[in-house]
Amino acid sequence: MAQKLSAKLSPKAKKALMIGGNESVVALVTMAPNADRAELERAIGALGGAVQTWDRTTAVAAVEAPAAKLGELADLDAVVYIEIGETYRP
Repeated sequence: MAQKLSAKLSPKAKKALMIGGNESVVALVTMAPNADRAELERAIGALGGAVQTWDRTTAVAAVEAPAAKLGELADLDAVVYIEIGETYRP
């Protein structure tokens, strides 16, 4: 039976999750406005990820995490949406 993917994942995030593996991806994670930063950083760390930046104004964090853990990241209550970040290449 196929795995049901969270609606909190963008199409690119779903693709990264399906490919999986231990490859690390940078995700732009939109958080609930009342999210507890310390609690989320602990939860993200427990998934093998790390918060690179966090903008309180937009409630968006850049999170580096294993692609295979994106589904679990999306399951966190404070997470609203996850997109895969683009790397700028001139």
